[in-house]
Amino acid sequence: MDRKERKDLAVEGLRKSFKTGSETIEVLKDVAFTAKAGEKIAIVGKSGSGKSTLLGLMAGLDRPDSGSIQVGDWRLDQMDEAQKTLYRRKSLGIVFQQFHLMPDLTAVENVLLPMELAGRADSSTIQRAHELLKQVGLSQRMYHFPSQLSGGECQRVAIARALLPEPELILADEPTGNLDDQNAKLISDLIFQMLENSGARGRKSVLLLVTHNEQLAARCDRILRLQSGVLSGS
Repeated sequence: MDRKERKDLAVEGLRKSFKTGSETIEVLKDVAFTAKAGEKIAIVGKSGSGKSTLLGLMAGLDRPDSGSIQVGDWRLDQMDEAQKTLYRRKSLGIVFQQFHLMPDLTAVENVLLPMELAGRADSSTIQRAHELLKQVGLSQRMYHFPSQLSGGECQRVAIARALLPEPELILADEPTGNLDDQNAKLISDLIFQMLENSGARGRKSVLLLVTHNEQLAARCDRILRLQSGVLSGS
């Protein structure tokens, strides 16, 4: 693909299968889509449709049987484990359904953890972590531990953590799935607001949002549907 034509995210001909005994189950079948920086894409599908497998490939946690995944200058399907670790530290942000905060770290320490592991937690990064926690409404909770925070507050910490590196790609896996209706709306509002804020100050991230929530999906620029490993939509 010519550099002029290249998208910030490009997935082409992606296939992935797993063997169970003598049976081969094809989970993803020739999946292809592209996205520009700042674009928000929802992927909707029932359990077992291949969403988790696709996210794992996009995060560089697994390798496809065939096809390509290009995130900016990263060609995931051709990288070794060390390169994929570097990609996750530099260019990927993830918001999980289960939060995945370290219980013995404060909110600000959890936000900084990926940057600490990457050796990039300098004074400007620490200041940015404080700014992000203020933006998500946790200015008075920065030094609280996850056990002292509500579920909605834990998810706010996770959002700040995902945005701190100013990643090229953000994967959001059912980010409101563990929250009540009121907190789910607050968190979904916050995700889109924070993405707009980040885009205004610098690098625009591609958002890949996996959800069962049709209302949340409708807030994205595009909805792609995954059914039995086949991706459709535009």
